[in-house]
Amino acid sequence: MKVALIQSAAILFDKRSAMEMISSMTREAVDQGAELIVFPEVFLPSYPRGQ
Repeated sequence: MKVALIQSAAILFDKRSAMEMISSMTREAVDQGAELIVFPEVFLPSYPRGQ
C-alpha cells in the first residue's frame, strides 16, 4: 500500500480555501498512486479539538 503523509501549514480562518487545498493535495497524492492519505489532526480550521 502506498501512503501519502501530508506535512503542510493549515489555512486558518478560511474553511473554503482550506477545503480546496485539501482537495488539491488529495488529488495530487492519488495521481501519484497513494491509497491512504494522512493529514495532520486539526488541519481543517474550526475542528472542535479539546472538547
